Amino acid sequence: MSELMLVQVLETTKLDVAPVLSLLDLETRAPNGSKGEEARDHLLGRVFGLLAIISSRLPFTSKDGCTQCTSMAEMLLDLYWSKSWLRPSVGLVMVQLIDSLQHISTSTSWREEVIQAIIKVLFASRGAWTPERVCWQLRARSYDWDPVDGWDPLLSPRFENVDILHTKNLAVLAEIIKVCTSVRH
Repeated sequence: MSELMLVQVLETTKLDVAPVLSLLDLETRAPNGSKGEEARDHLLGRVFGLLAIISSRLPFTSKDGCTQCTSMAEMLLDLYWSKSWLRPSVGLVMVQLIDSLQHISTSTSWREEVIQAIIKVLFASRGAWTPERVCWQLRARSYDWDPVDGWDPLLSPRFENVDILHTKNLAVLAEIIKVCTSVRH
């Protein structure tokens, strides 16, 4: 219920996204020395805030949408790697960001630029492959998003074929799922 209210406020006020992101960053930082529930609440508040901003569609109508969307992807990725228990929630918010970017009008001048930037943010790092990262790549591929240099440099040497679901990659996918499942339990 509160997410819906926040989304409505963001939609109706037509705020600039940059100050909203700055405020979210400032207000959801855990105080030094905070532990346990307090730190968890700040992290969840940040995820919730980013979800509300994405749901409001505010960044996708902004002239500076490319920068704002890239900033949100970076914030989400930082949250994603910060705590393993937070990954499924952040993963779903990232999928919502990808879905929202797909629905930006093709006439929007910065659409292709932001798609390339998001691909770079999500896949250029050599971080561990997780089920959520596999999901993001499959979602991007389902929308025919292709990096300028192709998927090979971003997927190799981990995956033998750029089609992650290719039979040559099934052992790798099984390993990713197995490792991540054992870590989370």
